[in-house]
Amino acid sequence: NLAQGNFTYFSAVCWLLGRLLYDTLRYPVGLLQAAWGGTPIEAWSSPRALRACGLPEDVARWENLQRKHLFDPSMPFSGRPPAAPLPQPPQGTLSPLSPASSRSICPHKHLCGPQTPSVLWNAMIHPLLNMTLRGIAWYQGESNAFLHTDRYSCSFPALVADWRRAFHAGSAGQTELLLPFGFVQLSTYRRQSHDDAFPRLRWHQTADLGTVPNPRLPATFMAVTMDLGDEHSPYGSIHPRDKQNVAHRLHLGARAVAYGEKNLVFQGPYPTRAVLEVTKGRLNVTYTQELVWRRRDAPAFEVCCATAASPCRWVPSPVVAVTSRTVTLALSGCGTPALGLRYAWDEWPCEYRSCAIYNPQGLPAPPFL
Repeated sequence: NLAQGNFTYFSAVCWLLGRLLYDTLRYPVGLLQAAWGGTPIEAWSSPRALRACGLPEDVARWENLQRKHLFDPSMPFSGRPPAAPLPQPPQGTLSPLSPASSRSICPHKHLCGPQTPSVLWNAMIHPLLNMTLRGIAWYQGESNAFLHTDRYSCSFPALVADWRRAFHAGSAGQTELLLPFGFVQLSTYRRQSHDDAFPRLRWHQTADLGTVPNPRLPATFMAVTMDLGDEHSPYGSIHPRDKQNVAHRLHLGARAVAYGEKNLVFQGPYPTRAVLEVTKGRLNVTYTQELVWRRRDAPAFEVCCATAASPCRWVPSPVVAVTSRTVTLALSGCGTPALGLRYAWDEWPCEYRSCAIYNPQGLPAPPFL
């Protein structure tokens, strides 16, 4: 239990993760939280990590770029609010983009924490570098669905690599160089939204490879949460209340990646190949694990129908058959060659714990493109 006092200030996911690890390891697990809601990854990145992705380090360039992305309708930015002039603070007050600004002035309702590049790296991470860590659990990304979304496939791997180097050096080598790094893939936000910023960000969280660990994100693990949507959460749908499943999925990855537990299934099924049957107009998708098909009626798969002269048009691809590790899709709605396939590519892809594909352990298949 949490003993005496009010512990509502501490992360539920972090505490539950620690408790689950203790239940397995049977020795005390120390937990340290460094968090600030409504903040983009750039605020947590060092200048070195920002430079690696060509992101601005100085405040003036950053504020100009934010204004363009959040309020300029000519910018190709998915998920921005309606165009409006940036509110100007009264004389003598802080800029809405300054690190100590009030929550009353926000460039976007999900960008209400400090925004300045490296401000939280300097204030909340750098002072901890001499600590010896066993692993990190990262729960961030919603803000970057509204800011620099397509830079995340660079900025996230850059942050992971940079934090590892910094904690290894700061602890005089006691924190291992390949520090295990877990993260929570984005959950849901708006039901029936046609905006693709959330699915794109989920994809970028894996460095555009769909699953982890991978060559760009070694020694990492991921908790898929797109099936834990909570429309009636008192904290808003972007903050679902089911923290237990998030922590459970994270702790499986921690046991396998950070603590080296062998033969532990810690992630859902992922496709390894797709074979086209041209004469039958079907596509056979083979997965890494045994499949549990929960929603046969869910429009989970889409194919890209395109020609050299036309852009990609995504159309639903109905499921014809499901075997132990293979899903067969019908391509009848395409009419042109199918050039791509994606799964669960939606801001709110399914109801609670009811996405199409899981494994026998109850872990959902991650989205892919």
